[in-house]
Amino acid sequence: MLHAIIVKLPTRFVDQHSRIFLLFLVKSLANDDDKKVRSMAGAAIKLLINRVSSHCRESIIQYCLTWYVGGNLRLWSTGAQVK
Repeated sequence: MLHAIIVKLPTRFVDQHSRIFLLFLVKSLANDDDKKVRSMAGAAIKLLINRVSSHCRESIIQYCLTWYVGGNLRLWSTGAQVK
């Protein structure tokens, strides 16, 4: 469903809600046991990063880098996958 939202709604709307979308998708990527769900979440994150404006994209990348360089081991692989 998020894939369709990211594709069909205006960039401005996606920009405004990008962090919410990202957090939901990262949660699925990090916690879901189903490989298909994780794969779909990863694809949706990639789509989100490519769909948002350059300003929001840089914000998302910086947000993910804080997970990657932070001390929380659970977020390291997630941050690396998003980056």
